[in-house]
Amino acid sequence: MKFFLRFLVFGIIAFSSLESKSQKHCGWEIYYEQNKHQAQFIQKIDELNLLNKQVQHTKTGDEYIIPTVIHVIYKNSVENISVAQIESQIRVINEDFRKRNTDTSIVKPGFSIADSKISFCLAQRDPDGNETDGITRTSTQIDNVCALNSTQYYQLAPAWDTDKYLNIWVCDIDGQTAGYAFPPGIVASIKDGVVVDFTNFGTIGSVVPPYDKGRSATHEIGHWLNLSHPWGNANNNSNCTNDDGVSDTPLQDGPVLACPQNRTSCGSPDMLSNFMGFVDDACMANFTEGQKTRMRNALINGRSELITANGCLPVGIKKVSLLETVELYPNPANEKIMLVVPIEIMTKELEISLYNISGKRLSTQTKSVHKGLEIETNTLASGIYFLNIKSKNEQLIKKFIIQH
Repeated sequence: MKFFLRFLVFGIIAFSSLESKSQKHCGWEIYYEQNKHQAQFIQKIDELNLLNKQVQHTKTGDEYIIPTVIHVIYKNSVENISVAQIESQIRVINEDFRKRNTDTSIVKPGFSIADSKISFCLAQRDPDGNETDGITRTSTQIDNVCALNSTQYYQLAPAWDTDKYLNIWVCDIDGQTAGYAFPPGIVASIKDGVVVDFTNFGTIGSVVPPYDKGRSATHEIGHWLNLSHPWGNANNNSNCTNDDGVSDTPLQDGPVLACPQNRTSCGSPDMLSNFMGFVDDACMANFTEGQKTRMRNALINGRSELITANGCLPVGIKKVSLLETVELYPNPANEKIMLVVPIEIMTKELEISLYNISGKRLSTQTKSVHKGLEIETNTLASGIYFLNIKSKNEQLIKKFIIQH
């Protein structure tokens, strides 16, 4: 009998230990709990929710490509993850955000599966315009260097311009947190980005099941683009009164772990396959159309400079861009504006795209500009606009103002 009891106790302890290692948390819910009594914090959350209700995302086919830099902070060779592991994660987030993942069949009928038209590239030029592979590596001897309230990781590996790059830190968090991220405007720019534990990043190398399919980064980028958990921001929502501000994700009474096939709460089936839940990586498969709207709203209103950032553009052969001498006048403009290019590129074919302040592309034309290009602006509303001018090896973005 003593042997049986000893075995039973050992079994319970072993199971509990295994459970604690396999079940990780999202740091955003912890951060929310720590700050929910601060009026300024809650006011910002309310502003983000209100903005999502007031502004609709562009309904064109415009795809937004976000330059991304991966900051690897490591103590040993296991944490110093390979380029192949990083590339596996970039592949996963592009598949997940563009509805190109092969496991959408697990999404239950009645739930939408959205293509957000948001993609990610490893940056090909750094903030100074130099060529890069989009990866930085920093050695450290600090344990838990990326813990939620740490100030160390972003000092060791400073963020690239957060208006123009998505910064992702891959490092040792605390053994219990898969990752964390902050919606637009919540934290200072020096730490505005995504943090993912090295055991949950990508699909090969140092990853550990059940978070070994790259979905931790998908989930945290969702937070970075202003998505909440299906049950809202709090740790638990047992009374079904809080939600995520998205109309087509059903109310859910709290987190669901592991990989259940069916579950009902708050009077309706839970969307267990949603990327913003807590199930195992292999059981996640979709964003909804409502989440797509919310993410694109966050991008074009809270992170708008990323839309026209040139970090994905390869560095050209020329060190000094002739496009930098392009002129626009008058600026501010009224009925028309003139684009004038230097004589050296008058015979070169240029792609010229017009964008409004929300990042919506209004027109694109490809042509050689010989004596200047006249652009009619009398039909455009007063405000700020951008011309994205591309040659074969170069790109320039010019801002101008229309005043009627």
